[in-house]
Amino acid sequence: MSYLINFVLFQVAWFAGILGAAHQMASLGVAVILLCLGIHFGRLPKHQIKNEALLVARCLVLGFVVDSILLQAELMTYASAGLISGISPLWMCLLWAALAITLNHSMSWIKRSYWLAAILGSITGPLSYLAGVKLGAGTMPNQSISLIALGLIWAMAMPLMVKWSKLATEKSSKLSG
Repeated sequence: MSYLINFVLFQVAWFAGILGAAHQMASLGVAVILLCLGIHFGRLPKHQIKNEALLVARCLVLGFVVDSILLQAELMTYASAGLISGISPLWMCLLWAALAITLNHSMSWIKRSYWLAAILGSITGPLSYLAGVKLGAGTMPNQSISLIALGLIWAMAMPLMVKWSKLATEKSSKLSG
């Protein structure tokens, strides 16, 4: 998979999810994210699909849990809420899936070090949420506390996702070799 195409797919998915939610068109954002995921999987060699899908599923579930906790703790609210109050909306979960497709491709360099993943996660995770808030996809009722919590969460979440991506790569390598 071309790193450039993978990077562009993630950017399109992220902006579609955020802007769709911000403009009360979350289903359009969901459709675009699913299209980006479909393009990604359609371009993968067959031996990588199963393990990449498992990585995406793990990250999606992690995102569901994390964002549902943020909602319950009243650290985040979302402009286009989910079907059930207090749980993460689908568009938000799918953003985690979109991030997952970068881990073995355009962001594979992050797998060099769990410390690197933790440091970058602690910075870029909160910045991503803050950017979403600034674009109107949600609010942080107490911004300082929310950003600190997000920094801590992403300092743990990113290395975990990197570990999962390494496992996916190892399993795919065994299947192709």
